[in-house]
Amino acid sequence: MIRNNWKLTLAVAVGLAVSLSATAVRASIIAYWKFDTGAGPTPNEVAFGDATPVNSAGYDADTPDGGGFSASTAAAVAPFDWFAVGDVAYLDGANQFTISAWVNPSNIITAATRHLVVTKDQSYEFGFENGGFTLRINNGARNISTGLVTGVLPDGNWHHIAVVYNNPAVNYYLDGVLFEAVFNPDNSFPNDVAQSLGFGNRPDEPNPVDQSDLQFFGLFDEISLWDNPLTPEELARLAVPGTDARALIIPEPSALLLAAFAALLLLGRTRRVCPRRLPARWDVY
Repeated sequence: MIRNNWKLTLAVAVGLAVSLSATAVRASIIAYWKFDTGAGPTPNEVAFGDATPVNSAGYDADTPDGGGFSASTAAAVAPFDWFAVGDVAYLDGANQFTISAWVNPSNIITAATRHLVVTKDQSYEFGFENGGFTLRINNGARNISTGLVTGVLPDGNWHHIAVVYNNPAVNYYLDGVLFEAVFNPDNSFPNDVAQSLGFGNRPDEPNPVDQSDLQFFGLFDEISLWDNPLTPEELARLAVPGTDARALIIPEPSALLLAAFAALLLLGRTRRVCPRRLPARWDVY
């Protein structure tokens, strides 16, 4: 008869816990700016890298959910507006990622002009171009949507925008719904360049004339960066006003809790297989 071996039970439980915790799924957010300070730098809610308003960039009480503040960049002439984060490596080398934001633009030009929401210049840029969405990687070919967002934007309302890059697929989302799917002809990923991440315009662009063609006009809020491609279901949740991006994170189960749970299951099974031995019974004649 097999006896209850607690050492074997514990070893199997720990192995099972490690295996389960290693395969846990989570939406992996790496940076998140809420712009709710209303003044000064906006703290990054997830990692290091505060967003500091530059020139006439500032904050506005108009927000997607009616609370807190949003960011405002609307300079039509130099000096232009942006929020500067500094040289960060959030998406460097990422073959898969997601960038999302809420926007309320005041102008989107259909001519050959870009309106950048998120930019690290020669690493990656996301915003609008020629009246459609654009994702630009490594100063190479820009992936521009052929469908025009100008039929929807601007309309004086807030809209959620996102790009999901799963090399080579590029999927653009508007208000939680797939807007258009294109492909990256360069098959590339963001490289590491010594440039500042910025919102609303390029912080490191030395030419004011070029900056005039890059300026985002209007308000933006709730910018988030992810190092994995979010699912359509997750993007639909992000597009609900008032949703905190961190709410999408699925905590990984604790290995200790999994081990304890597995141990209880195995102990229960062992006791059923090996019932407690009763004392021998003597028959009296």
